[in-house]
Amino acid sequence: LSTPPKQTQLSWCQESMVSTVGYDDSRWRWVACRKHFLPGACHTCRKGPPKTYSQKPSNPVPLDKSHLGSLIYARCTSICSLLQGNRWPPNESRKFCKAMAVEPGKNVFTLFNTKSSTKNDDAWANQRKQVVDAAKMKLGRELELMEKEMLTYVRVCEECREADPTILTGCPHCHSVFYCSDTHAVIDSANHLEWCDKYLLSLQCDIFQNIRGLPYPDVFPFLEINDNYNPLEGSMLNLIKPEADDSEDFFNANLDPITAMLSSRLTFPISLLYGMEQLEEALMYNLEDGDIALKVSTITQLTVHIVGASLREETSIASRCWEYIFHHLPDLRSLHLVFVGPELNKDFSSYLFDDKIDLEEFFKLCNECNKKDCKLTYELEQMNYHHYCELAQYKEPDIIIAYHAGVHAYESWKPSLGTMMKNCNKPVMFTARTKHMAEKSLKAIQKHVDIKVIIGIQKNPYYGLRPFRQARREDGSSLFFNNRYIYVVKGHSKS
Repeated sequence: LSTPPKQTQLSWCQESMVSTVGYDDSRWRWVACRKHFLPGACHTCRKGPPKTYSQKPSNPVPLDKSHLGSLIYARCTSICSLLQGNRWPPNESRKFCKAMAVEPGKNVFTLFNTKSSTKNDDAWANQRKQVVDAAKMKLGRELELMEKEMLTYVRVCEECREADPTILTGCPHCHSVFYCSDTHAVIDSANHLEWCDKYLLSLQCDIFQNIRGLPYPDVFPFLEINDNYNPLEGSMLNLIKPEADDSEDFFNANLDPITAMLSSRLTFPISLLYGMEQLEEALMYNLEDGDIALKVSTITQLTVHIVGASLREETSIASRCWEYIFHHLPDLRSLHLVFVGPELNKDFSSYLFDDKIDLEEFFKLCNECNKKDCKLTYELEQMNYHHYCELAQYKEPDIIIAYHAGVHAYESWKPSLGTMMKNCNKPVMFTARTKHMAEKSLKAIQKHVDIKVIIGIQKNPYYGLRPFRQARREDGSSLFFNNRYIYVVKGHSKS
């Protein structure tokens, strides 16, 4: 994706983000999404800083005060020079802004003295939760997503959590991490240098979504149709950019937000394929009585149960990424996907499509798939998995997968886990955003049910390349990637 000509009216981030040069997007749909809080961008017009440094500096450089200034009252966010005459956020945020101020120029985090009261990540997470709860009580209502994020992704020193906005400066490359002094920037430099480009990409993706929305292509632009079965090789980066050398430097220098955002949805079907191929190899040398050898290359019919599904998986349906399974498996003719989860919205099409969209026409498979008479069907069940298995329309799956299953965090998983592992010959695949979450979930699964680990926790080379922010730092960063880790288990006994 080449960079379009510079436009003086746009900030550095918008110059390359509002255009999809390099893609034929004439049939793409752009779905408006909820606005996110961006600590390094203008809260009102969503513009980023006017420039970014081409290299990641080890020392902080003050933000351009002529472009981004802090709101006088809450000092939790920024506004650009075009709006500083008013120095107020939009009307609906004014009460929130006042509620968060303890006095002009200081906010609640300054009052709490986060520098000395949050010595570890758990204490810091708990304090932010307390502030969110207090804000809800003070305002007498639930917080909007933007407001909650302002109290979650707080502008504090990355090293010591100093909250005084008058001494904080931001990294001039990613505009996402802040420091109270040169000394603390140097202390954190080794860790930040590893993640700085990814923070920048995350910011670029968020600004793009705020300006234009989420891209939904008619066909994924960088995927080929296989006439003969070839196992997956390499990584997501190799798949979508064949010229890639799969190095960290290539990732940092050549990945554009459009490709990153599309990969974050494409990771769902490809992670499934990757897990199936790894499972076939694992079972080839370790078959037990009753196990069914998996022959991925010759599969003609496939039923997949996607457990714990939510809006994340629903939107992947609208992106048409699941069709790629047909493109990768030439013999496959029927694919039935069952999405099961209490957070599902069975009427998801109402907020992804307008009345002008012909849904039957839109969900048609490509010409090559139609020539082979391929059939792709979806089923959405808004309930827990153990309840779904009691329904008359229940159909035995070939494989079960749970994306980002926070088994350790929700007791509601316990009865469903027993049902998922009931058939000891059916593999169950799990993914996680971080290694820490994968380890905690696997430990919780082993506590609740008797299982055998077929494929241990490992990095998934086909994870989504779009970085997302998270409230708690894990694996050395406050960013995560969709399906970063993967593991496969099965029930160990029929007890």
